[in-house]
Amino acid sequence: MAKITKKAWIGIGIAGAILVVAATFIGIGYAKAGTVLKNFEDDYKKVSESDSFKEILKDLKDKRLADFVSVKDSKYFQSTFVGSTDEAKKVDEVLQGKKLDDLKSYINGQNPNASIQVDSSKFASVVGDIGFLAKLGFVFRSSGPLKSIRSASEFINKIIKDDPKEKESMILAFISLADDKEAKITEVKVADDGKVSSIADEKAFKMEDKGESKRTPVDFVAFIAEKVKKQQATPPSK
Repeated sequence: MAKITKKAWIGIGIAGAILVVAATFIGIGYAKAGTVLKNFEDDYKKVSESDSFKEILKDLKDKRLADFVSVKDSKYFQSTFVGSTDEAKKVDEVLQGKKLDDLKSYINGQNPNASIQVDSSKFASVVGDIGFLAKLGFVFRSSGPLKSIRSASEFINKIIKDDPKEKESMILAFISLADDKEAKITEVKVADDGKVSSIADEKAFKMEDKGESKRTPVDFVAFIAEKVKKQQATPPSK
């Protein structure tokens, strides 16, 4: 039987140490990921109990369509610019067909006074901070809807974070919620003459909830809208 040399023992020792360190990091990451999920669920529960969340959710369930909008010096969210699910389906068809002229009437129906003002800096913290170790942990455990919510939030923010450029009056992120398993987001740009100048390809985000609550994309988009809502200034006490 061949003897194990000193170098081999050193190699085995180093490999063992690496495995121990890796296992430790994975264990810590797994626990961190669990904490992130728990914090998200606690936050969701708190947010979903607010009257404003419930109002947004009702609109989204009724219409299945919403948008985030960027105009000069302002960002806002709307869930009431169509009157019915049938009208929402027409908008969805227009977006998929990239029918610029047909979309104009819905763009003109945008009413900032009937909207929720948005603080775009809040998109980055919709699901809280996910550090390196938590990301490592999510390699070994399900992130549930967390990853999709974060990705959708980042995509919406990418569309509306900047003011419209010269010769543009408006940038919109339309969100179609006709499917109970995914949210479809489409970027639309409007020229300063009010005409729709471009409709980008839609991007789908799966938001399945396999937990007991069986939440759908409608619930999670309402959560995003509520989380990025601009807080109203508190009036000074008399």
